[in-house]
Amino acid sequence: MKSLSLILLILTISLIAISCSPDSPKSRKGILVWPRTIGEDNWPLIAKFARIDCERTGYGGKIVYLTTSIDGETIFEYAVNGTARGFMDRLGMKDAIDIMKEGTVPGDLSPLIKIGLKECDK
Repeated sequence: MKSLSLILLILTISLIAISCSPDSPKSRKGILVWPRTIGEDNWPLIAKFARIDCERTGYGGKIVYLTTSIDGETIFEYAVNGTARGFMDRLGMKDAIDIMKEGTVPGDLSPLIKIGLKECDK
């Protein structure tokens, strides 16, 4: 059972890597994060890892979003900060609040937002 979980994890990471290739229209950089990146107690998502990225808007805003898979097969982009939520429908993103794990402060994605904003400043 443990080996099956490992295979699914490797497959999911591979799928995310493919979706983040230079041929992907939204991908430019991004950073792969997981619970140890920000501390197990601070990890707000049910996903085991995610790629966080940030894009600037034409108005000086910063859209922080993540790419991950919950089921190990389907990859989605999720809006992380308020600016991203404002563009969510237009960009075809889902809301990261929908994939927060139980027991976390509702709506508190600040650890991921901080990482994403640093990506915009690179």
